[in-house]
Amino acid sequence: MGNARVLVIDEEEAMVETIGHALQEAGITYKNSVKFSEWASILKSECIDVTLMAMSLTEMEARELYYFLKQHRPLSQIFLLVDNASTMDIIELLEAGAADFFSSKSMDAAEIAEAVRIALSKADRWRKCFGYSKRQS
Repeated sequence: MGNARVLVIDEEEAMVETIGHALQEAGITYKNSVKFSEWASILKSECIDVTLMAMSLTEMEARELYYFLKQHRPLSQIFLLVDNASTMDIIELLEAGAADFFSSKSMDAAEIAEAVRIALSKADRWRKCFGYSKRQS
């Protein structure tokens, strides 16, 4: 998959590396970001279809980030990477449309890569249904 369509937002480099390795092995191009300025810029310049976002961020509350992402990329599939997030916070974002969540404590990187592959396929199908090009979604 040519251009990056997946964005991994996490301040822990080890987590990004683990997920990134699994995505690369699955042939999925991704970008990663640890700072607000980076992911905001990526979001504006790239056609991001799938975002994996940590629920534990210092620069911005996860809820705020989730709704920002959905506002700017409404068709984007968002997966939550949870560590110490409360059950209620996770449920709130699932009810708001988050695709799924993964626990960083018992993370299976291959399972995440498979979920991302399925989400990219879904994004392609949705884009065709709505008649969007990659730039519009």
